[in-house]
Amino acid sequence: MGATALEAGCVGAIAQGYVRAIDEEGRVSAREWTRPERDLLGVHVLFLSEQDLPDALAHARELLAHVPMIALTRGWRGSPC
Repeated sequence: MGATALEAGCVGAIAQGYVRAIDEEGRVSAREWTRPERDLLGVHVLFLSEQDLPDALAHARELLAHVPMIALTRGWRGSPC
């Protein structure tokens, strides 16, 4: 079910589930987010951590083509202005 099926004034999504894979032994690894344009349909805010993707700031700028707002967190340093 995509976010467009939700009846909400504002829909948020966490990028972590789209950019990480878990193998049979429970190990977590990075994976490519192949269809953000599809996955982010109907999403208003994407929550993205710098730990989710290498060069998260550059990826955030690219993902703005698919979602109106991104909250980029930087661990103990907080969010950039």
